[in-house]
Amino acid sequence: MRKDPGYLARMHMRVLAADDSEVDARSIDWSSNRSPNFSVRQDSGSWNALGYVKLEMPNPYAVYMHDTDVRNLFTANYRFLSHGCTRVDNVRDLAAWILEDMPAWGRAQIDAGIASGQHTEIRLTHKIPVAWVYLTGWAMRDGTIQFRDDIYNHDDEPVSSAVKNSELVAAAGASGFVRPREARAIAQVSNLDSQ
Repeated sequence: MRKDPGYLARMHMRVLAADDSEVDARSIDWSSNRSPNFSVRQDSGSWNALGYVKLEMPNPYAVYMHDTDVRNLFTANYRFLSHGCTRVDNVRDLAAWILEDMPAWGRAQIDAGIASGQHTEIRLTHKIPVAWVYLTGWAMRDGTIQFRDDIYNHDDEPVSSAVKNSELVAAAGASGFVRPREARAIAQVSNLDSQ
């Protein structure tokens, strides 16, 4: 904001006080060393970095799933550009599936709600369990093993005894499964898929 006072307006962002009232960005001393007590919220619309749909879920990390305003990100092979949340391709289809028990929110109503440009929060009538799974290696149905880079460096973390004793890990060990960095070639695993 020091370099470009018009940035917030151009990005459709609003400065909000703790009580959610809007603060005039021109009234803020952006050169102060003190941390200001306000938040910045981007308006809904095609310019929003979260796209048109945000799927929140209770968790202590403020992690959620969302659309994106940069659709070409889904065509890239290397897509680790997030700050912790997950961009979802075809997020409207996912939203329609999540809301299938709420007749007032079918795909047509979701699309109409987005087209209206109004911010709308929809509370689910039931909980949906969500599991985030981070895999750097897995077996395909044909027995081929796939490996990916361990961008979060979890492969080097100690494995808990519960995980060490799991059937999946035992089957992988018995089948010669190795961590990605230890792999020298694509391995074939015959019985991992059946476990």
